[in-house]
Amino acid sequence: MNIRRGRAAVNAGGVQVSKDGRSWRIGAAADVEWIAGHTTAGISITTAIPPIFDAYATTHQADGVTVAAYEHALVEDLITQTLLRPGHRTGRGLG
Repeated sequence: MNIRRGRAAVNAGGVQVSKDGRSWRIGAAADVEWIAGHTTAGISITTAIPPIFDAYATTHQADGVTVAAYEHALVEDLITQTLLRPGHRTGRGLG
């Protein structure tokens, strides 16, 4: 895994990570501190995910499914679930 600091990442306070032709941002110390301050010790999901994210999900890519197909299906499901939420604004956005 290649870890480097990019111009945008430095401004955002994070680290840009690249692996297998993909790139993403890892949070900065302030992000870690926020998570640590909003989680509890133990074996529940709130050990790792702050309870403010009450609509979390875990997913698993099945054997034999390409990354592209998996990600496409995941995004489509998120769109569908978002559109089904009460009070959701009209449109196809995730907000």
